[in-house]
Amino acid sequence: MTFENHLHDLGAAPFVADLVRDLATTRTLRTERQQDYVSVSPSPIGAIAVFAHRHRLEIAVRPELANVALVDVPGAELRKPTTATTYLVVREPVCERSREAVLRHAAAALDWRAGGPARSTHSQRRVTAAAEATRPVCPACNYEITPSGACGC
Repeated sequence: MTFENHLHDLGAAPFVADLVRDLATTRTLRTERQQDYVSVSPSPIGAIAVFAHRHRLEIAVRPELANVALVDVPGAELRKPTTATTYLVVREPVCERSREAVLRHAAAALDWRAGGPARSTHSQRRVTAAAEATRPVCPACNYEITPSGACGC
């Protein structure tokens, strides 16, 4: 399914669908339809950057930049499920008043998540077979070489 199908199936408000469409013009996206949202992640790999709900967006922001995001998008709220995870919550009237800033933060979230860990939740791991295959292997012991350079030798 395409992101358009996912958004239609969700019944996303026009402002939500329009923002995801605009993101798709500048970034390569991967979307997945969940029970009450569409997850938007960088493609081919990366954690969820935007949760597109029917009537709101939740945009991942670096915790240290959360207050800057609130200044950029007046009326938005912050949701902090963990100390390492912060989301900028944007509803329709706020998005209409600060659309360019919302789009800028959503694009920044995709860029940030593309370079971060490949997981979004404790139970979901998003690593492609190609990424798995590129990990270096020690020629002597055939074990993966860790980031620190260690292997099974």
